[in-house]
Order: sequence, then structure tokens, then C-alpha cells
Amino acid sequence: MRTNGLTDLAVLRSEVAARLGLPDLADDAAFEQECRSYLSDLRWPGGVECPRCSEHSRLLWLASRSKWHCYSCRYQFSVTAGTLFHSSHLPVWKWFVAVHLMLRSPNGLSANELRRSLGGSYKTAWFAAHRIRAAMRGHGAELLQNLVEAELREPGIDLHRANVRVLARMRRVVGGPHHQLSVKYLPAYIDERRWRSANRGNPHAFRDTIQALLEGEGISYERLVAAA
Repeated sequence: MRTNGLTDLAVLRSEVAARLGLPDLADDAAFEQECRSYLSDLRWPGGVECPRCSEHSRLLWLASRSKWHCYSCRYQFSVTAGTLFHSSHLPVWKWFVAVHLMLRSPNGLSANELRRSLGGSYKTAWFAAHRIRAAMRGHGAELLQNLVEAELREPGIDLHRANVRVLARMRRVVGGPHHQLSVKYLPAYIDERRWRSANRGNPHAFRDTIQALLEGEGISYERLVAAA
């Protein structure tokens, strides 16, 4: 079902469940546990280990807190600790929906569109989308620099004009639903577009993106908005 051009969240959750080969549980809490188990298996295929000291045997599961306690270094951690999923207002299953939407959107997905699909605040949707782009690690900044250098080789083109021409061109390429793209985040949008292109036809694109989120270094909202 679609509402105002957006797919109903229940339908999106069913699509995610199908991607994961999981039962489409009607209960949000039960589906969340299935998704967290999927994360755990992906992050620790050989069994859970402490992200701080790599202890894998002296661990206690604290069911009331949904965390493990490490008796070696006394660190308490969840499956998202130290990853790009960490410190988020979104449950894991909504993260999965966000990844699903971003991978299937050929022209990209704006934070407002993501917010309307997931619910919650614009800030939460924007932060999640940019962390997913951070996982789609590529060479967007390097590509921009190479394009600027190519422009500078043309007669009569100074650095300012080269930057203006390259930025205008790349905004047309990656703009899609993104209005008033900031120069600061343009490399991230380029990385996203290149990631989707590179994984077109990859049957494991969803899993690989989730794996990249697990392997990526956690980033705070303050650090992201302050990035040069």
C-alpha cells in the first residue's frame, strides 16, 4: 500500500524480512530481536566477543538491558556498540528499512522522504542517512579533487571557476531529490551513488551494506555536522 507516494511501513518491513530470510513478525519487539540476531551473526560469525578486549568466553548476557557484560574488562556492550548503528534513536529494524530504501532508490532518497517512511524526527532520519552514506565508503572527495584538477588544465580557468563548474556538474549528477546540496556533504552523496551503481545486480548488496555499517567507525552528530 502507498500513502502520498510512500510505501507503507508494514510493507517495507515485509520486504526487509524477505531480504533477510526472516519471518515477518507483526510484533515490533519480536522483529527487532530477529534483526539484532541477524546483526550478531554477521558481526560475530565465530561467536560473540567483547569489542574492547576481544574476550569471547567470560561474557554474561544481561537480558533486562539487552547487553553483554564482559568479565575481562567490565565493559557492557550491545551488538551495535562501536559501529555506525551506535547511539541511534532508531530501532535496528528501522535501520534495515532505511538501508533497503536507499539501495532501491535509483536517484537517492531525501531525509524528508526517509522521515515520512520511518516516522520520527527529521534530525534522526538525516543522521541515519548520512551514517549509511559513511558506510558506503568510497572516494567521493578524491573524485571531486581530480575533476577540479582537470578543469584547471583548461586555459583561462582559475581555482574558483573550476570549483564552481565541478560542483554544478556534480550537483546535477547526484541531485535527485536532494535540494540545495551542501558542498560539505557532496562527497558523501557521490559515494552513495557509486555504491549503488557498483552493487547493482549484487544479490548480497543489502547484507554487504549492513556489514559496512558494522565495520564503520561510530560517528557523533556533532562530529558529522562539524566535518569540513
